[in-house]
Amino acid sequence: MYLHDYDVSKARILFQGSDLLLFTPFSGWKACGTSYVRALVNGVPVISSRDGGAIELIEDGANGWLFGRDIREFISIYGDPQAKTIDESDYAEFSSKLVIS
Repeated sequence: MYLHDYDVSKARILFQGSDLLLFTPFSGWKACGTSYVRALVNGVPVISSRDGGAIELIEDGANGWLFGRDIREFISIYGDPQAKTIDESDYAEFSSKLVIS
């Protein structure tokens, strides 16, 4: 969902009504982001790819769930043939974590 006028007061309302936050950037593409931090601060567990700051804040199985590979080198999702294989593998693990949670 995109909210063009998203701010702190709207975030508070949205997170109060949330049971789970999905944070799913392709590993190695997103430096950090803050949506998962806001969710965790508001007591909302997070399912996240192993990317950016999420791997420093989310403890798998404790305050959320991590899935996928922790890729530190840039992989072009548009031209690198291994991107599709990584995507499929990550999606399989994501799906299993989502069903369990």
